[in-house]
Amino acid sequence: MTNKYIKIIISITVIAIALGLLLYQSLQEYNMESRDSKTLAQSINSVIIEIKGEPERSDAQVELIIRKCAHLLEYIFYTTVVFVVVLINVKRKWLGYLMVFVITIPIPFIDELIFQARTLGRSVSLLDIGIDLLGIAVAIIVGSLNLISNRILLKR
Repeated sequence: MTNKYIKIIISITVIAIALGLLLYQSLQEYNMESRDSKTLAQSINSVIIEIKGEPERSDAQVELIIRKCAHLLEYIFYTTVVFVVVLINVKRKWLGYLMVFVITIPIPFIDELIFQARTLGRSVSLLDIGIDLLGIAVAIIVGSLNLISNRILLKR
């Protein structure tokens, strides 16, 4: 095997692992009583009460914010992995960007419409799809700006 094929196999494996971790979360049963985000929200509100004397939001509102931020961060992480792996392997940057879009854009729809729709206690949310797509966009924009800044620095 040549180094090119080994590099491609490793790249596909890294993307598959990142995707597996992302989709694994969707398959977890959603238990209304024992959620880590609920416990975290209660802790955050306790700290806010100590500082301000009263909470700005209810535990449920804080938990919703935590869960939506988790969606955003999951997709930023996933897209960053795909972005780096693809652009390392592809010489033509436009083709790399196209591949990143083709690999990442369908995943929020698959996650929500197939995996979460079939998991006990989970539901389909267009807001979650929108937040996931925002995470993809943020990762691609930040990655692109990083590439541009590196080119500018290398030309000096």
